[in-house]
Amino acid sequence: MKRVAPPADVAYVSGDCNERAAEVCSAIPYGSREHKVLSLCFVDPCDISIKFDTLRTLSTRYIDFLVLLALHMDAKRNYANYIRPKSPKVEELLGSKTWRDRWAIAQGNVVPFPRFLAQEFANSMGPRVLVSSATHNEGGTIR
Repeated sequence: MKRVAPPADVAYVSGDCNERAAEVCSAIPYGSREHKVLSLCFVDPCDISIKFDTLRTLSTRYIDFLVLLALHMDAKRNYANYIRPKSPKVEELLGSKTWRDRWAIAQGNVVPFPRFLAQEFANSMGPRVLVSSATHNEGGTIR
């Protein structure tokens, strides 16, 4: 960074973002009308281990999110593990204890598990979210 953008104030926080979210927030300056801050949170987990509470913590700052979810790669392959009653993975991803009720309805409507998770994640993120599913199996914008 020093070679490409010497004046940039860049911080690197090593470790599991779910455990270090507060430290990441402390590295982001507070924004105001007079002091503009541009922050981007790029999330690219190899599975569905990102916890929604982590994103909620980070969203206390002015920050844009780009989240790539491994729904076809991980959630589809590990479906049997993730729907087990004691598995916390999907609850932590969505930040919702009631996702199983909605999944039961979605199953009745023959909604694929990855599509259900993408829609639920978009709903958790809020109304100004665009979710795009770009895979070889299915494509298109969810919202």
